[in-house]
Amino acid sequence: PDEAKVEIRRLYDEGMIPAAIARQTGLSYSSVYRITKLLDLGFRSDIAYRDSLARQRGFESRLEYEQSLAQARGFRSLNEGAIDTTNATTSED
Repeated sequence: PDEAKVEIRRLYDEGMIPAAIARQTGLSYSSVYRITKLLDLGFRSDIAYRDSLARQRGFESRLEYEQSLAQARGFRSLNEGAIDTTNATTSED
C-alpha cells in the first residue's frame, strides 16, 4: 500500500487525473481519489486528516472523536458486537 501511495503521489504531481491513475495502477478510482483529495488538502495520510478533524471539532483525540461518531450512528461503542473482556474474571485454580 505504501508503494501505491508513492506512485499515486508521483503520477498526480505529474498532472495525471485520478481516473487515469486508477487505470494505470489498477487501484480503484475511489482509493485514488481519496488519496489525491488528501494531498490537495495538505495531508499525507488518512490518519493525519482524521486527527485534524478531531481537533477541529474539539475532541482530545481521534479515538474520542471516532467513539462519538459511532454513538451518534446508534452504536454503543466503536467495538459494539465484540466481546468485552475488560471486566472478565479468571479463576486461579
